[in-house]
Amino acid sequence: HRALSTDRPLVDALGITELPAVHLLQPNGTHYSLHTEKRLRFFFTSLLKTLPGVQRKTHTNSSVLNPLKGALSPPLNTQPWRDFDRSLVYAADLESALHYLFRVELASHNSLEGEELHTFKDLVTLLAKLYPGGGAVVKLMETLSDWLLSLPLQKIPYQAVLDLVDNKMKISGVFLGADLRWVGCQGSAPGFRGYPCALWTLFHVLSVSRQATPSALRHTALEAEPAPVLNVMRRYIRTFFGCEECGKNFEKAASSDSAVGIKSPEEEVMWLWNQHNEVNYRLAGSLSDDPLFPKGAWPPPSLCAPCHMENRGLHSFNHQEVLNFLLHHYGETNLSRKYALEPNNSANKDASKDVADKLDGYRKADEAGAQEDHARSAEERVGASGEQGNRTLALGFNSVDMSLCLLLYVGSCVFLMLLFFFFRVRSRRWKPRPPKFAV
Repeated sequence: HRALSTDRPLVDALGITELPAVHLLQPNGTHYSLHTEKRLRFFFTSLLKTLPGVQRKTHTNSSVLNPLKGALSPPLNTQPWRDFDRSLVYAADLESALHYLFRVELASHNSLEGEELHTFKDLVTLLAKLYPGGGAVVKLMETLSDWLLSLPLQKIPYQAVLDLVDNKMKISGVFLGADLRWVGCQGSAPGFRGYPCALWTLFHVLSVSRQATPSALRHTALEAEPAPVLNVMRRYIRTFFGCEECGKNFEKAASSDSAVGIKSPEEEVMWLWNQHNEVNYRLAGSLSDDPLFPKGAWPPPSLCAPCHMENRGLHSFNHQEVLNFLLHHYGETNLSRKYALEPNNSANKDASKDVADKLDGYRKADEAGAQEDHARSAEERVGASGEQGNRTLALGFNSVDMSLCLLLYVGSCVFLMLLFFFFRVRSRRWKPRPPKFAV
């Protein structure tokens, strides 16, 4: 109920001394005032959205339906609810996004070539140079990057990439958890939030990392890019992302004058933030809108009160305060490893055992028939290579290469042994002998 200052009986009954104000009335007749940082309309609206059962009316227009629901999330939500702090960014979300990216979305491509390979190389470079915190994930990305740069191939089988991601070569310190553990991006039900939320978070983090370390991309193919994070994100969504409609919308936004005019890392950070809010505004109240986490202007007043202000009764953002907030919120110091899988985590051993079954379920839900085509193509490649007697191994080496390596190894051993005996005999020949005295 909205009461004005002229409604004296109600105002006096509630004991309201200053307006505007928000009071919560309980069914038993009790009431209390709800606190807001600022007495502005937007703050009151945001506060009301946090109350149980308060949400926008759901649209029925199919144009706002979530194309990702059921397509980019696991078919069944078997994960327990994880308590989290909205003021933190969780490494578990970022690593789950990478797990889904490398093991699910890329799996729909039997091989990478042309624009796909170029985009993938730049994405790996971006992750290797800008992913925060170092550790096993960064070492994996660095290993992938070095491997991609060392290969002169124009076409790379996806299986070779997967072997490296799964660390089939047992490289020390390389690890990417094989499980989905949404924390800050968990939804109230299957199909809400999840991967799209975590992917946005990942690119926000990378853009802030680039601002914090402007020399990180030096001597890479992305060095001359004014907005490398946006550029790679744009090409990734266009090439690999499972939602075609989302790709078209983002491509349209990324080709606008505001995106083309980006000149600094700070402008890139702010552009991604603004575009993310535009997406939230467009999808607010749709069937993809999680009732527990309604889409709206971000950051909310509860996270950054100075970010919000009003101009002639209309809500607006203080961009300098927003930038300061983004640089802190997505910075390395605000990254929590709570719930993240570790290489020696026993829970990861259990997850690794059934990862094949989980991925099989995801792929069936996401790309009907893609796995069957991939298996058929793999059999054809193996069959053809077997007939030629020149079978290609996972990392691009064939039987001839391995034979040459073995021959070189044996030859080197023989050569070193000959050198050893040569110098051994020579040292004995020139060894000084004691003089013999005549009697």
